Amino acid sequence: MFFIDLLQLNVSFFIIISLAVILMINKIFSQFLIKKKIHDLNEKNNKKLVYTSLGFSFTIITLLYLILFLLFVDTDNIYYQIKYLSIPLSILIIGTIGFIDDYKGSPIHIRLTLFFICCFLSTSSLANNILPLIPFHKLQLILLTFFWVYLLNSSNFLDGGDKFYVNFILPNILFFSIYYYFFEFDSLRLQFNILILLFFLNFNFYNKEPNKFFLGDSGSLVFGYIYCFNIFNLIEKNDIILAALLSLFILSDVSLTLFMRVINRRNIFTRHTGFLIHVSKYLGRSSRNISISILITNFVLVILATIYKLYFPNIMILILGILTIIIYLSYLIKFDLKNIKYTYLN
Repeated sequence: MFFIDLLQLNVSFFIIISLAVILMINKIFSQFLIKKKIHDLNEKNNKKLVYTSLGFSFTIITLLYLILFLLFVDTDNIYYQIKYLSIPLSILIIGTIGFIDDYKGSPIHIRLTLFFICCFLSTSSLANNILPLIPFHKLQLILLTFFWVYLLNSSNFLDGGDKFYVNFILPNILFFSIYYYFFEFDSLRLQFNILILLFFLNFNFYNKEPNKFFLGDSGSLVFGYIYCFNIFNLIEKNDIILAALLSLFILSDVSLTLFMRVINRRNIFTRHTGFLIHVSKYLGRSSRNISISILITNFVLVILATIYKLYFPNIMILILGILTIIIYLSYLIKFDLKNIKYTYLN
């Protein structure tokens, strides 16, 4: 009982301190963005300017916690430091790349190269033979690296919409926080997810009028990177169905859009507005309706994940999750398959 009370006390203390840090850094950095007039380029023709790159404040928060970790961690546990050091370092690199891209733009080949380097080095934080069906370890690392880069880039498409990213991430990060506290206790991953949860609870107030802020690439790429870190840990725990279920939303729109562009011989690396959330706005759905559909979809997926973990570990849960995604994507295109053409026309 004493251990449980002490554990709850430590988590409560971490939440209070972290919330104070997040409130302070977000406030200071948002004023910096206003002063430097760092606006979203896609909103430059609107009457009201939208500020971007507030997500970089999470990179600053990560740097602060990394310094504290290096100062106070048990120096005898060198292996633990080396194993997970690639995660905060990659967040710093990816967040910085994203901020530069938000502010001045950057060549895509340089960004992708650095993403691949970060994700490859980050595989050191994963268990060996995480993909037992793949016989060669080097091949496993290649596949994991490609998937990691693909998911963090897939995460980027949700930025630039009112509450789009907030409504995606909050239900999922809440699930992961509960998962690492009650189901598979892991203090490192629990702290990461609590930080993200608190950050988005605060960011929710910035992602609206009168002074609206977007995460920017500096935020969406970093959170996509961390999200994949969570997904890989589920695979390490042999919760393959959970990993697939919680990857469905973030991969569905992007994968379908890229597939449509490939079969229609369009360049997948050019910036475009052909994702189904953009098509839905083109078809007349409001940002509010789209954001609500994102929230409902992810809450359903999280509920299914909870049912799977606690009561019914069956592949039928994954099938229900796929059905949920199909309904969500169909809603975006107003249940008319002909509207998919706009994914490669824009």
